[in-house]
Amino acid sequence: MADAKNGIEMVKSQFVNEVLDGQTYWFAETKLPVKKNSPAAYLLPNYDEYFIGFKDRSAIAEVARRSNIDESSPALIAHVIILDGQIVGGWKRTIKKNAVVVELNLITDLTKAQKRAIADAANRYGKFLDLPVELAEVD
Repeated sequence: MADAKNGIEMVKSQFVNEVLDGQTYWFAETKLPVKKNSPAAYLLPNYDEYFIGFKDRSAIAEVARRSNIDESSPALIAHVIILDGQIVGGWKRTIKKNAVVVELNLITDLTKAQKRAIADAANRYGKFLDLPVELAEVD
């Protein structure tokens, strides 16, 4: 941690920071407006750096916190679904002979656009596996 702090001190004049809920976030200043591609969904594998790379996951767990989801919930044990930067559930896959079944375990209600974004993420995964996707939602 000391190395990270020293590194920030050496280059902080090249970055801007913002303090949110007592946490300081550092980022490069951009000159171009950010184009928001929302909703953006990703099916992350367990042990992905986005999910486990930080001791404090509060920045990505706002939806889970509002949903009163316990950290040991089956929805969050294995792979996680990220929607617009937030954890919205978990997923698992079952590979069959002619398809991959992707089961979604959502922790919140989603809009049609959000569900479509998650379906698109599942289809990207199916394309990677070179298999069609069968999407299933766990109740």
